[in-house]
Amino acid sequence: MTHRPQQPGTGTQAHTQGTPATARTRDGRELHYVTRTPSDVPEDAPTVVFEAGMAATRSWWALVQPKVPARTVAYDRSGLGRSPADTGPRTLERMAADLGDLLDHLGTGPYILVAHSGGGPIVRAAAAADPDRIAGLVLVEATDETCDALFDPWFRRMERAGQAGTMLLARLGLLGRLYRGVVAALPDDVAADMRAEAFTVAAARTRGAELRGLVDAMNRLRARPLDLPPRLPVTTISGALADSGMNMRMRRAANISHRTAQAAPTTAATSWPAIRATWSRSPNPAWSPPRSNASWTRIRPREVRSFDRDVLPLTRRAAALSGRFLRAARHRGPRRASRRRVGGWD
Repeated sequence: MTHRPQQPGTGTQAHTQGTPATARTRDGRELHYVTRTPSDVPEDAPTVVFEAGMAATRSWWALVQPKVPARTVAYDRSGLGRSPADTGPRTLERMAADLGDLLDHLGTGPYILVAHSGGGPIVRAAAAADPDRIAGLVLVEATDETCDALFDPWFRRMERAGQAGTMLLARLGLLGRLYRGVVAALPDDVAADMRAEAFTVAAARTRGAELRGLVDAMNRLRARPLDLPPRLPVTTISGALADSGMNMRMRRAANISHRTAQAAPTTAATSWPAIRATWSRSPNPAWSPPRSNASWTRIRPREVRSFDRDVLPLTRRAAALSGRFLRAARHRGPRRASRRRVGGWD
């Protein structure tokens, strides 16, 4: 049983990730977010906003958010968690604009944007659109257009197979079983949120929409990178070991792309003494603030859980399972296979 803090003056237990609220986008959609504010945070300290990876909800930050000694915000992109789905395409520009609308709602800043995996391009695009309110970026195993391996045909095929398998398992109600180990490590309230929200057909559908938008954006960014100001502090966190979800070839390619994607360092480094003093005592070195405008940290994968390394083994298993189901449907004959399609195969 995980013990949670109490709401001040109420005697009731607070949610691990803080107080829920909603923000509206410029076209009227609602974005669900949660915010935590420790009592001893200086008024001028930056707000840390967490951007989850592709198809991931706010809950994926639940083990990190409470440890950050600052006002923190984690939110659900449209179609994920408690945010209603978007009827428009999930392009990088649209997702970055949604993040910008959330920041408008939260106040004038400054903000430190922390992103994981596919959330990396989103925070970079949001920072490029309005850099004056961004105090820094922290990119955790971020997807980056400088990684040539992401554009290999085999990787694209694996992604398509993974999406087909994810959708199938969500429809069968089996997707959550593949993440039991991840969910078990979460606080009770967050685990309940994830079971209810993260493995649905709607979430799998949003995953496909985000994947299409991200692939398109990566191809465009290779030709025309985002223009981030050189004074902006950027810290990249990259794993060091290969495992079943990321072989050594992919690990080397990711490390190289993370190192080379840094903004050019300048002498106008921004520092946050109130946050630095606390983070320097943290047992997790991954969450130290940037010491210069461009820094790169290589850590052991176990220190920062990678959604990519969780998803790629799932991709292989889901693709194999979906292939077995589809072959079985074909062998039943055209009439039974047709009934399956009507029931939602496509």
